[in-house]
Amino acid sequence: MKWSKYNSTIKAGDEKYILYNCRTDKILILTKELHTIISQNNLDRIKLLHPDFHTCLITNSFIIDNYKDEVEITIQDREKQLDSDVYFRLTINPTLDCNLRCWYCYETHQKNSHVDDKTMDSIKKLLENKIKTLQLKTLAISFFGGEPLLKFNKTVKPLINFAQELCNGSETKLNIGFTTNAVLLTSNIVDYLSSLDVIGYIQVPFDGNKSLHDAIKKMSNGKGTYDITLKNIKYAIKKGLHVNIRCNYNIDNLNCFIDLIDEFKDLDKKYYDSFHFSFQPVWQTHDGGLKTSPILKKIRFALDTFGMKHDGNSENGGLGTSCYADRGDSIVVNYNGDVYKCTSQDFIQAKREGILNEDGTITYNKYYQGRMNSRFSNPICKDCSILPICSVCSQKKINQSLYICPGNIGEDDKLDIIQSRIQIISNNRITLT
Repeated sequence: MKWSKYNSTIKAGDEKYILYNCRTDKILILTKELHTIISQNNLDRIKLLHPDFHTCLITNSFIIDNYKDEVEITIQDREKQLDSDVYFRLTINPTLDCNLRCWYCYETHQKNSHVDDKTMDSIKKLLENKIKTLQLKTLAISFFGGEPLLKFNKTVKPLINFAQELCNGSETKLNIGFTTNAVLLTSNIVDYLSSLDVIGYIQVPFDGNKSLHDAIKKMSNGKGTYDITLKNIKYAIKKGLHVNIRCNYNIDNLNCFIDLIDEFKDLDKKYYDSFHFSFQPVWQTHDGGLKTSPILKKIRFALDTFGMKHDGNSENGGLGTSCYADRGDSIVVNYNGDVYKCTSQDFIQAKREGILNEDGTITYNKYYQGRMNSRFSNPICKDCSILPICSVCSQKKINQSLYICPGNIGEDDKLDIIQSRIQIISNNRITLT
């Protein structure tokens, strides 16, 4: 027998310790005496002094058989999770045009771009193929862009109606999502979405409070969009849609998101389960996490105090969750039929990973194969103590050299990740020191 390589011990008060295994995601609360014993790293002594405790350690995989290759088991488990026959996610760019021009946008906007009849038919055949050939439990269709609501009537609504008809004749549950600036999220669109028998979710980015947001997200006439965006998503929340309020931050604007949070205090608490805040750094500004981390903790603490959900208190806490681009059952189809895996890049032909054919099949290229192979090929990743709960995506891995952590995660960062996971598992009932 041997200790699992994924064990960690964290102090919890003066007389208690937490033993955590990030592969099984289980914790044990240890007395000071038991911590002292396991610190001696003598399994025979543990079995002799505390046979029941020894059995418990084996049952919960803190101690494993010598022959077990935990790295290979972890990779197999993650690959099984990533390559599913019961789930399919299709992201569609109805257009690469946009009604706003944010300075940090990485996309090359293409005026008048749209899904033509040929590509529309190919997308429909793709959906038909997935419904007929797989035992799908969930079909998730997400609209991206550009601003997808620019083509709501021409592309989005017809595809939703088509997908709903397909799913109504099967056992597949349909989810519909949007990434939108919400300026065009009118009450008519919200009413239509809320009338569907589907799970609807919307991700809406904010760039700070009213003054900062309006300085970045402006209409062609220079008018800011903060007020109309806020009004539209509050209506969506009240109509039962789930809204992810994405806070795009750097060191200059992070503090002011408290003002944005205050805007939602007037909502009845019965709606609090219908929205949550997520915080994403603007990668074009390189200030690192040392300055922003303490501020983020304060903001998340404030959200906890208000009873609002955020990316630090979700079920997974953002840990061990897999990026959609890593999943074999997730693709992005551009308005012209080009296929990609990741939306966090410019949609140019040089970066496409396949082509959607007329019959609804996809022809993938070497770029796609390289991405999928990169998921678990880095030796640094294989040797990492938090591999089972690491959420670093393939996009970072293919852009990073081997033998370097693609997420630039240091040992202190790993400790923070483990502590955050323990807090989530324990519902913040454990005080870590």
